[in-house]
Amino acid sequence: MTAFHARQVHARPAPPKFGHTRTHGPGRQLTVAVRPFRDGAVLALSGELDMAVAAEFDADVATVIAQGMVRLVLDLSALDFCDCSGLSALVRARRLAVARHGGVRLAHVPRHLARIIRIAGLGAAFPCYPSVDDAFNDTQRAVRIRAGVPLAGRGTVRVRRPDGGTAPL
Repeated sequence: MTAFHARQVHARPAPPKFGHTRTHGPGRQLTVAVRPFRDGAVLALSGELDMAVAAEFDADVATVIAQGMVRLVLDLSALDFCDCSGLSALVRARRLAVARHGGVRLAHVPRHLARIIRIAGLGAAFPCYPSVDDAFNDTQRAVRIRAGVPLAGRGTVRVRRPDGGTAPL
């Protein structure tokens, strides 16, 4: 086997294509489904976004942005777990999109991730929307997770909306 063939055997998987799904990590921890939507792309994440798969997620986001889709909505409805490495990957995705005059918005944010975003003080950076449509429309239904908003009730996160009201997330 030549040196070229050895590199091919150990090369990274092909970049994601629109309408396709990629699975990452040992035991298939994270699945990223990429699809075009209006003037951007939706990345639907399911499983666990942690240290074991953060680099692969970064590569997926970079590939989508390189294809010209700089307006991203991350559908997190099926995301079961996200640690600090996963949160860092979200921040890197946002920085990359903003550098190309785009952005990242979150849709269907699970309570556990909303709590992490609130604790980390990243609510202003990541507006959260109840649906993918609302995220692309940038409607007034966006909620901002702020550090000062306490957890209410049995794990329910109350967030402030842009109009000053509060709503459960």
